[in-house]
Amino acid sequence: VAEEGTQTFHALNYFKFSYYCWGINMVDIAQMKWKNIQGKRLVYLRSKTKKAFNLLITPPLEKILSYYRTETYPNPEDYIFPILDDKVFTTPKMKASRRNNILNKTNKELSRIARELGVSDKLTTYMARHSFATNLRDMDVPAYKIQHMMGHSTETITQIYLDNIKNDTLDDVSLLLVKDSQ
Repeated sequence: VAEEGTQTFHALNYFKFSYYCWGINMVDIAQMKWKNIQGKRLVYLRSKTKKAFNLLITPPLEKILSYYRTETYPNPEDYIFPILDDKVFTTPKMKASRRNNILNKTNKELSRIARELGVSDKLTTYMARHSFATNLRDMDVPAYKIQHMMGHSTETITQIYLDNIKNDTLDDVSLLLVKDSQ
């Protein structure tokens, strides 16, 4: 468990927030403001596609938001996460540089955590998006629903995420063929 307020703590929160927000990317996490919380919904435009999202705030999201609400919430125009500050990062170039800096630090911290846990896969913020899609696929959620949740324009794009099945999973399936033949 990471100590509150540390780089590790924030990295884990960004990863979990991304995962529970349907794979939201770090640009959108950084730009998320308290005004995007509307009742029990998180409403925002994805920066990459300008597609509107309207997500239910589930208990894991509420837990993350509760922490940051006490840390960063004086008014609805404030950012949820301690990434951007309009008084400090005053130009689009400065904001982009800050987002990239935080993304790199977060990914380094996630990689460190993965190594400590003995996880061989490279753990990054992007992995939260991929894991979100893969886990839904493994729960037999139809690809067209995952497509809409991820904001993809076609199901073909979603299949790129979903087709990444590990060989050991396929090995287990292939063993089903020989199970009764022995």
